[in-house]
Order: sequence, then structure tokens, then C-alpha cells
Amino acid sequence: MEHIILQYISKNGIRLHHLLSNNDNSKKGILKAETHVLYEIFYLISGKVQYSINGKIYNIPPKSIAIVPKNTLHSVIFENNLPCERISLLFSDKLFPSFNELDVLSALDNAKNFSFVLPKEIVEEFNLDGIIKKCEERCGLADTFIDLDLTICLLQLIKNTNKAIDKILSEKNYLQHSVKIYTVSHNCIQYVNKHINEKITLKHLANALNLSESHIRQTFKKETGTTLTNYIQQQKVQYAHQLLSEGMAPSLVALELGYDYYSTFYDHYVKRFNIPPRAFAKVDEQRLWENDVPITQLKNKNNKKQ
Repeated sequence: MEHIILQYISKNGIRLHHLLSNNDNSKKGILKAETHVLYEIFYLISGKVQYSINGKIYNIPPKSIAIVPKNTLHSVIFENNLPCERISLLFSDKLFPSFNELDVLSALDNAKNFSFVLPKEIVEEFNLDGIIKKCEERCGLADTFIDLDLTICLLQLIKNTNKAIDKILSEKNYLQHSVKIYTVSHNCIQYVNKHINEKITLKHLANALNLSESHIRQTFKKETGTTLTNYIQQQKVQYAHQLLSEGMAPSLVALELGYDYYSTFYDHYVKRFNIPPRAFAKVDEQRLWENDVPITQLKNKNNKKQ
């Protein structure tokens, strides 16, 4: 059972979720795996959980932080029936275009390569927990400048996270290692991400990994909670989202991503973002990842396939 303590979405797309989950079963509880175009900073307040990121399983002790890069397949795994309280901050890398010279997202880029979990002592040393609580306090205020204050607070969190990871890089004993690797799903994810510009089929993966198609299909679903076909589709349309934001024409995006037919690309994109590819520039891109913009809000001309 999921209890929402606080949930806030700013006008510029910053999302803060403070949640408390109670798994009523004696077995492990696994949230449905997801992938989206936002970065996530996951702070565990209490409970015993593991975090699955691209087929690698990490222990997340209380008062520690997991950094989840965009476009990674991830899910939370609850241990037994212990309650889990956590705060998630999600945001787009388009949020700080004027701060590129500060390299505020380098921490998250590093996390994509090293998949960091920041331990409690590092979190406390760089006041990451304090800043996260400050972000939550901002969300609870009825103030004209709430979104600006939240943005400034998030920027400080990312800058301090940069410093924390710099320390981790200089002190090898802080490096976090996954406690388990789901070999099949991890290798599938690596292959899909490397060949995202190509037409990818189950047969291609079976040949590349030297495994049977049925074994890959069944094992991937068991390990991640989602189907391989769904994962491939999501990764392709999220990469399409990036190419569209850079100004590439939808027809060229479909070609770039290995689609044989534009109609297939169109259907996959609408299924994920709930708007046509060509309508992308007409809405706030921060709000696309969770189908926040109903297609009925768009002009009629955009409801036709383009």
C-alpha cells in the first residue's frame, strides 16, 4: 500500500514525491520497473530496500541516496513487510541551460558510468539530507516564489552532490558495488542502448547473447517486471524525444531509430507521451514523461498523423 505524504510538481517540471510504502506480503515487494526522461535523486529515510538499475541490484541503507540517470530501467525492491519511507526528486537536464558552465549535472553523468549509491556518512558530510528536507519545506509553502526557491534549492543539491562524488572518486573505499547482477537483463539493456539506432528484434538479441529467444523473453520479464519489447519501445521513443528537442524532423527521427514505417514510430511515441511527435514543440517538454498533457488539449490539426 502506497501512502502519499507530499507530492509536488513545479511549473518548470521539478517533481518531489514523499512516499510511505507498506508491503503487506511476507515476500519481497517490487515496484513496476520504469524508464523516463528525467534524472532522479532517491533518498531513503527508513526501511530496507534494494534498487535495481539497468539489471544491477544495489543495497540502499537508510539515510543514503541513490542517483538514477535518465533513460535507465529501474525499480525499488522492498525487503519483506518493513515500511519504506523515501523522498524522490525528479528533474530534466533541460532545467539549467544557463548554468552549463558550472557543470552541475556532471555528478549525474558520473553516476551513469559508475552507478553511485551515496552512503549515509557522505550524505551527512555534504548536507544532502538537509538540502532535500529544505526542498520539501519549500514545496509545502503557499508562496509566490515557491518554484524559484525550489529550483535554487535543487541546484544547491546537485552542486553538493558533485562535491560528494568527487570525494568518492578520490577515496576508492567509498565506491559502491552492486550486490547482484541480473546477467540476462543487464546484457540485453547494454545491447539495446548500444544499438538504439538500429532495428532491434528478439532474434538479434538471441544471436548476440547466444541464448534462446524464449529464455531471453521469460528471464527479462522475470528480472525487470516489464517485457523486452516494451523496454525497446520506451528507449527508442525517449531517444526520439531528445532528437526532437534538438530540432530534428519527426520523419528523420523515425529513420534514425531504425523504424521501417513512420506509422509505427508515431504509434509508439503517442503511446508513451500521449501527443504526436510533431506536436512536441507546442507543449512543455518537462511534462511529457508521465502523460501529463492530454492529447485533447492540442489543436485539432495536431491530432492527425503528421
